[in-house]
Amino acid sequence: LLLYKGRKVSLAIMTLIISICTLGSVLCSFFNLEKELIMFTLAAKCSVSGTFLILYVYTLELLPTSIRTIGLGICSVFARIGGISVPLILSALPNRTFVFLYFSVITLIAVLALLFLPETKGTPMPDSIQQLISE
Repeated sequence: LLLYKGRKVSLAIMTLIISICTLGSVLCSFFNLEKELIMFTLAAKCSVSGTFLILYVYTLELLPTSIRTIGLGICSVFARIGGISVPLILSALPNRTFVFLYFSVITLIAVLALLFLPETKGTPMPDSIQQLISE
């Protein structure tokens, strides 16, 4: 998918899969369907892993060479902060249904934000910030 459709489309598809699976988890949690809930939750978890792989490639291609390592480091820090905050969010929300609904809405917002980023497949990587701005 990454080689054929590009980074932006692949990332959007994987993020939409996460959102769909978490919405499915909301329905399963609401109707007390435990086996289906596990299936949707594991599918969302697998999609999150795939999204992280695509995100690392996309981030490296998006940032110019002069700030690539610093930018990747900052993105990694915020990704870890997000991972650390998950247990806090889980404990703050009263019901399992709200947890899945919250993460579904967050992933939908991420897909909408992704629409404003450029596609990097087949384009040369920028060497400087000025080159990035001029493109």
